[in-house]
Amino acid sequence: MFFRVAAKKGLAEAQFSLGDAYLAGEGVPADPAEAVKWFRLAADQGYVSALYNLAERYRRGQGVGADQAEAYRLYRAAAEKGHPAAMNAVGYMLLEGIGVGMNGGEAVTWLQRAANSGSPNAMQTLAALYAHGKNVAQDMTRAYFWSRLAVRFYGPGDQHRPGAEGLSQAIGARLSPAQIAQIDGEVRGWKPIAHATFPAP
Repeated sequence: MFFRVAAKKGLAEAQFSLGDAYLAGEGVPADPAEAVKWFRLAADQGYVSALYNLAERYRRGQGVGADQAEAYRLYRAAAEKGHPAAMNAVGYMLLEGIGVGMNGGEAVTWLQRAANSGSPNAMQTLAALYAHGKNVAQDMTRAYFWSRLAVRFYGPGDQHRPGAEGLSQAIGARLSPAQIAQIDGEVRGWKPIAHATFPAP
């Protein structure tokens, strides 16, 4: 495999790619433990995708013993480098108290960052929080806004899209046609922010 030499020489991008190959069994036998080895080497150099993938392995106990606290630490490191899926994971773990103490306010901060960066999972969670007034003031217009964005960003065929559509319909039933029209216009014009490094809340 052409990037193996570069990986052995310490190039983080190549180490990540080799880890990905071992995880998927592409060009090499599938070996989650070997994938973890290479992800860790790249993560130790601050390579953001490796930090996220390593966090996923710890969360799932794949190739390494499950450790939710370590998963949170790695997600957090990736989130602070601007990784949208990692921001969503940090927000969810703070919301549910998984691997870290429960902190609803900080959870919302990270979910907002993830949603603003284009994470449909975070958008859907925010919609539910606003709809139920959990850790935020109840706001059905914001709930509808985030639910419609979640539908848009999941895209056709995504397994999570039907849930977002159902949530959106339930919230929309509580709004006027004028409110819905205004929010739908905002959704059509909305764009995620560029991925950026965020300071700790």
